[in-house]
Amino acid sequence: MSAPTEQFADYAKRGQEAVTSAVKTWADTVQDYAGTFTGHRPTSADAHAALDTAFDTTLDVVQKIVAGQRQVARTLLDAGVQVVEVIGEQANKAATKATETVTDAVNDTAAKTTRTRSAKS
Repeated sequence: MSAPTEQFADYAKRGQEAVTSAVKTWADTVQDYAGTFTGHRPTSADAHAALDTAFDTTLDVVQKIVAGQRQVARTLLDAGVQVVEVIGEQANKAATKATETVTDAVNDTAAKTTRTRSAKS
């Protein structure tokens, strides 16, 4: 079970890196945009560029997070399927063993009953 745990840690680390990168990009964009106030009056194009950069960065982060979540879900599903398969195999073996035990007990009882009746006759 250590492999899924390592994968979860890796996904969390990648998610954290993506968020850190997005925040840094956003901060840089805001700083650049604020710098435009000191040099000249910002234009509509400047505002649109800053907005586009912020949304693009956010979209990239969201896509990375969703991809990580998808991988986590698939890993959990695969692990669950493996568990169900193992439990199913064990249940089949136990059922087979129980059936053999009951069949042997019934056959032994029938044989004893037959011998007892034969001895009394």
